[in-house]
Amino acid sequence: MTLLNDPIFVEAARKLAERAIHEGGATPRARLSFIFRLALGRAANAREMQILQKSLDQMLTAYEANEAGARLLIAVGDAVTDSSISPAELAAYTAVANIILNMDEVITKG
Repeated sequence: MTLLNDPIFVEAARKLAERAIHEGGATPRARLSFIFRLALGRAANAREMQILQKSLDQMLTAYEANEAGARLLIAVGDAVTDSSISPAELAAYTAVANIILNMDEVITKG
């Protein structure tokens, strides 16, 4: 849980989310695959992708209903936030990227 809430990990997740939105493709599935592959060096299996998509959908719904919360999340860290992305969308992808970055497989590489 320490890494999940660490400002550096949250900021790294936000920058990864920004990159995925700009470079990862036009669909949520493509963007999630992009984040997953960059973090783990492999493709997500069907079950992992299902979980990630469900998480993204839930986060997007939550942050669309709570723009202040979205802005608070994407303000973590020193790096400038990409203002061309809606706060709710960036916060949702940030939250999912943070989940991916905190997977045991990412942390231990074992």
